[in-house]
Amino acid sequence: KDTVAHAYVYYSNPDTANPCDAYVPFTLTTITITKEVHITRYAIAGIYYIKYVYIPKTVKTIGFAAFSYDYALLKIGITGEEDKHLESCFLPSNLTTIYEAAFYRCESFVSIVIPNSVTSMEYRIFAYCYNVTDLTVPFIGTSRTATGSEGLLSYMFAEMDAGGDRTLSTRLPG
Repeated sequence: KDTVAHAYVYYSNPDTANPCDAYVPFTLTTITITKEVHITRYAIAGIYYIKYVYIPKTVKTIGFAAFSYDYALLKIGITGEEDKHLESCFLPSNLTTIYEAAFYRCESFVSIVIPNSVTSMEYRIFAYCYNVTDLTVPFIGTSRTATGSEGLLSYMFAEMDAGGDRTLSTRLPG
């Protein structure tokens, strides 16, 4: 029986480096990050069986495709508050920017809470998040002042083909 799965690992500068093959144990289902300000691009991408990720309150940015292709990811929560929030994706209140495709194909998310501190969300951050039924966001689109196609809910879910009778309720904090 295999005990490891294929994943991509990016070198110290993920913006300019090419991915290399790496293997991560199948037994790794939870990751707790204790001290970080930026979750870099592809940081935890492509680990298909990861279920829980906890990030510190200090995180200010989530990079391009940081959690992409984490199909089994059930929850992103806050380090030290592992049992506090039941939402699938509850992000820290210091977060300001979410880059493109950050949660691309996180197909197990049901509920997502984006804090009021966020000032920018790039294109298709939730593309192919098929099972989302509840979304709490500080604004719709790329920013509070977005207009045109960048001010649409579809901007956040672009390329998604949800199908069926799924309903998405959106709450804007007051």
